[in-house]
Amino acid sequence: MAIQFNNVGSNAVRDQARADATQGKDGQTARDAEAAKAPRSEVELSPHARKLKALAAQVAQMPAVDAKRVESIRRAISEGRYPVDPARVAAKFIEIEGEL
Repeated sequence: MAIQFNNVGSNAVRDQARADATQGKDGQTARDAEAAKAPRSEVELSPHARKLKALAAQVAQMPAVDAKRVESIRRAISEGRYPVDPARVAAKFIEIEGEL
């Protein structure tokens, strides 16, 4: 004689009680009810942050290099009018070397 194990541990009364425990009166499952109760996260920028964001957008639209200034310096160098401070150049080289 073969023993059938179909639906072992399951019966209509226990299954209905399990369904009632996880489902609310209005048909929501326990998971849906928890999600509805969860606090919503909202972020509001302060006036300073909004202004900073606007300024960042303006800066992003500016060219990375001031072409007029570069050209004027290039012209001054080629004409020998650009002053070079050897001590300052040496100090910058030492500073850069220290960062490596």
